[in-house]
Amino acid sequence: MKRTIIITLLLFLASCQDTKTSTTAIAILVDRTDKDIPEPNYKVIQTLLDLEDNPNNGVVLKFQNIGNTDFNPVQSIEIKEGSLLDNSFQRKSDVTEFYKAIGGLIKKENNKNYSFQKSSILYPLIENLKALQEHNGKRVLVLYSDLAEFSKVYNSYQLNNLKSRSPQMVASDINSKIEIPRIENTTLYVIYYPETDVQNDNFKYNLALYKELFKASGLKIRIGIDNQIKY
Repeated sequence: MKRTIIITLLLFLASCQDTKTSTTAIAILVDRTDKDIPEPNYKVIQTLLDLEDNPNNGVVLKFQNIGNTDFNPVQSIEIKEGSLLDNSFQRKSDVTEFYKAIGGLIKKENNKNYSFQKSSILYPLIENLKALQEHNGKRVLVLYSDLAEFSKVYNSYQLNNLKSRSPQMVASDINSKIEIPRIENTTLYVIYYPETDVQNDNFKYNLALYKELFKASGLKIRIGIDNQIKY
């Protein structure tokens, strides 16, 4: 009997070591300058948090709207890492409340009226990418934007002039004005779905520029987030 208890305890401890928890750091930036830019959906964000498969993981979520200024308020929500020894029902309840807090925050921000006409994206984007590097776990930045920039760095609203120059040339000019840091183990999801030929052409150019700008940084750039349909 004693031997059985010891073996069971050893197996339990081994399983605890195999099931390590981690914290996902996620930043959500929302460009509020154009009605054609999709609004964030908390159910889509939820798929990036890994809490369904690993409910004991932690999440640090930061949310920021983007407008025509470099500085806008940042709001944050956090759920700390749990333990296998914690009450599983309580943990499930905590995760549910965390989801509700995210949904409430996104709904509140989506319901606001915004008067931004043009957007300064690069500066808050780079600042948030830098902040993500302070975390050791999974790092994600979700950017809802058409990537149109109007700032001292460059003006993509003059695309007719910009398109006479390659994204490589424009990226070189931008790099002379701002420093792109090294960005490790971080994925940038750009959420935008052009509806017209003009929007499509502009977005393709801006996206090519972003890929060139961050090429040496290590940042992984993806377009859209897959909707995970469960049967």
